[in-house]
Amino acid sequence: MIDEKSKYRGEPLETTEQQQTIPKKPEYSEADLKNIAGEAGSIVSDEKTNIFRIAKQGIKKAAEGFDQQKASSIFIQGGFAKRIKSAKDEITWLTDDTKAEIALASSEKQTATTEGLDQELVAPEVIKEQEGDIKISTLSPDNRAGVAAYYQFEIDNHFSDPLSEKQFNGKVAFRQTQIKNNQLQVALAKEGDQLIATTIVVLENGTMGKNIKPDEAWAAGTVVLPEKRGKGIGEQMSLEQDRLAKEAGKKFILTNIADNNYPSMRLRMKVGYHLVGTEQKENEVVYNYRKNLTEVSQKTADWIEKVRQGRLKNFSGKLDELSPNQILIDPTNLEQVNNALQNGYEGIFLFRPEDFSDSDLGLKPFKSNMVIFVRKNSR
Repeated sequence: MIDEKSKYRGEPLETTEQQQTIPKKPEYSEADLKNIAGEAGSIVSDEKTNIFRIAKQGIKKAAEGFDQQKASSIFIQGGFAKRIKSAKDEITWLTDDTKAEIALASSEKQTATTEGLDQELVAPEVIKEQEGDIKISTLSPDNRAGVAAYYQFEIDNHFSDPLSEKQFNGKVAFRQTQIKNNQLQVALAKEGDQLIATTIVVLENGTMGKNIKPDEAWAAGTVVLPEKRGKGIGEQMSLEQDRLAKEAGKKFILTNIADNNYPSMRLRMKVGYHLVGTEQKENEVVYNYRKNLTEVSQKTADWIEKVRQGRLKNFSGKLDELSPNQILIDPTNLEQVNNALQNGYEGIFLFRPEDFSDSDLGLKPFKSNMVIFVRKNSR
């Protein structure tokens, strides 16, 4: 079973204020609502106890930020409904009142902001100006109060399960020992005195159930406060994981991400991770990512321009030594992804249709997310 808490999480969603007047009929179909609910929940929490409450907030936020057709299209293209397929019977909270709230949010989209879910999905690469002075630091094993605050932060943000006082104290002491023994390190981001984000990097094989070699580290869970998401903090925490790994003498850092968690894929590829393998776990496909910490990260180059010029195209045929060195593959096509990996390619960047402005003909290069795969020996 996948250790869900080890995967990078999209930053939590922020809530919207309850409205007083509610129209009677929403325009969303039930299928659209289920797809949007699946996406909203998959970004933040895969635990069934939290997924629907969080998803409800996400649906309202999606309706605020987009016209309904675009919102539905974005979520449905991602295929996120399968994230909650096993729990589809629990979707009973999608009542007429809930759907009416969504319709109201959509009707007020002209005055709504783009903070929240839509910001992560539409432009996760945009880093906004930081609010105040954000300081990133590493937890000392002797700082019990700091370790306790970090662990409580995870619980408060639904990243760790609630515990009794005795269990909580035991977890804090255990984490202190792990930090002291350099089995893992915990980084914090604070704005003034407020804790706004945490992340973990695993440094020793077997810690948190991770299987890593002596020269490898593992990028584990990242949690960001709801109101601080969409500001580039997730990227800063990822780079802090790199720093801690290199400080420990590691040459590579690994992680894995569910095949339809596009915000996390986008973030990791942006900071230099390559898609290097796939696994099937508990009826879910997981993509494995790896970053070489000894290389200078390649800039995003002009991938978008290459697509516009027709030099980088979707590839659906059989790969061989004569195939292009740079190709585009739909990340939902597991067979083609594995075909590329087996033929010496690595996935290095994820495109979305929203990355391209409409052409004169009103067309975009492709209608779904695409990953750039590059042949290893050509870079």
